[in-house]
Order: sequence, then structure tokens, then C-alpha cells
Amino acid sequence: MLKIKNLVLFTIIVGLLFNCDRILNCNNCIDNNDYSAESDFSFTIDVDDYGALEIVSINGNIEIEGTTNDSTISVWGKRIVKSDSQNDANDHLEDLQVEWFTSNERIIVETDQPEDTHGRQYEVQYHVELPIGFDIHLYNVNGNASVDSMESTANINLTNGNVVVVDLIGDLAIDLTNGNIYSECHYGNSDISLTNGNVSHDTDLPSEGECEIDVTNGNIDLEIPTSTSAEFSAKIINGSISTQNLTFSNYEKGKKYVTGRLGEGNGDVDLKTTNGNIKVVGN
Repeated sequence: MLKIKNLVLFTIIVGLLFNCDRILNCNNCIDNNDYSAESDFSFTIDVDDYGALEIVSINGNIEIEGTTNDSTISVWGKRIVKSDSQNDANDHLEDLQVEWFTSNERIIVETDQPEDTHGRQYEVQYHVELPIGFDIHLYNVNGNASVDSMESTANINLTNGNVVVVDLIGDLAIDLTNGNIYSECHYGNSDISLTNGNVSHDTDLPSEGECEIDVTNGNIDLEIPTSTSAEFSAKIINGSISTQNLTFSNYEKGKKYVTGRLGEGNGDVDLKTTNGNIKVVGN
């Protein structure tokens, strides 16, 4: 009995010490983000022999636009800190920086902020103009991403946010957890993975190209040319599948799938959603 009492007492003491430590640490915690401080930034990077740009962000939107200038990359935007007082936001604005360096034939631009935010919100809004042939690699936790007028490969990895891609000639890979994906005027291979949200994808496959879209909770709307040559497969668990203005051979339709061949079947179109509808339209 004495051992049990000692064990209980020890557990209580450890719990009290842990809670005291939490209380002491929370003396520096921020309880709201009603005030903000911000500062503009801008810089230019010489392209030299590099052919890819990588942006690593945490919070904030990323906008990419291709230009015919093939010698420099222009980066500009805002650094923003939100806190529970104006003085605190101002004081911690210098904790948030944008840095760039080169590695493995890439130019890397990244957000540098404290690992422990103490409740403050750190955010960087990126705007980038770069040569249209530069490959793009975007990584972000919270924020939207857009890519416009590029002739290159685009790899986009987001946790929370929307993705918009317009006028991309090149392979497209998107990995998104929560948000919507919209693209138009895309030519190239597509590899799209989305957990929660909808996909609207307008694409034209190259010869023997692939279009793979995998969604857990959400709809897939796909537009492809009527001249597309590909083996076609669409599968659902809960939802419906419809196709319009497309001519199939070897067509087969069940309650949860549609398969067939478009044209000569040179490429592959593979669509899957667990909870949602699939609609494919020929244009």
C-alpha cells in the first residue's frame, strides 16, 4: 500500500511540474493575431547555367509567371507578421526573412522563420517572373499556388490551398491535401493527387502521354481533345461517371467503372475518386 501511495504522489508531482512548465512557457504565447506588420522585398537572380527554380514556403501565396527574359529571375512580395499587439508584430518582423541559394543545379528560394512562433503568424507572399523554360518546384503548407505561361515541368506540393495552372506546356505534377485544382490550356503528362477537394483539368496529352488523377473526397472534371489516343479508365466507390463527346472502342461500363479505348490507345487516362463524381468531356 505504501508503494502505491508513493507512486500516486510521484505522478501528481510530475503532473504539477509539467503544468507549471507549460504555464511559464505560455507567458510568451500570443493569444490573437489582430495586429500586423509588413515589409516589401524584391531581388533579382542571374540565371547563369541553372534551369530550375524551387520555392519552399510555409504560409502565403505563390504566383509564378513565365517571361521571355531568359537571363534573370525577378522575385518580389511581402513579409507579414501578425500578433496580439502592433509593437510585438513590428519587433518580430525581422525574424521573418526570404533567402536564396543554389543547390543541385537549382535556384532555391525559401522562407526563413522561427521554428517556435509562440502563436504569431508568419506569412510571405511571393511573386516570381522567370524564363518560360525553367522547371518549377513549389512547396507550401498554407497558401495558394498559381503558374501561368510556362514551357517547362511544374511540380507543386501543397497541404492547404488552391492550385491554378494556365498555359503550361510541359509535364504537370500536383500533390495537394486540402483545396481545389484548376487548370486550362495544358499540354503534357499529368499526375495529380488530391485528398479533399475538386479537380477541373483541361489538358492535351502528347503522343503516348499519361493523365493520372487520384482524388479521395471530391469530383473530377476532365476536358481532353476528341482526337485523344489513350487507354481510358475511370473508377469510383461512391458517385457517378459520365462521358460526353468522346468515341470509344472496347467500351465497358459498370456501376463503379468505365473503361475503353480512345483512338489508337497510345497513351493512358486513369481517373479515380473514392467519394465524388467523374465527368469527362471531349473538346
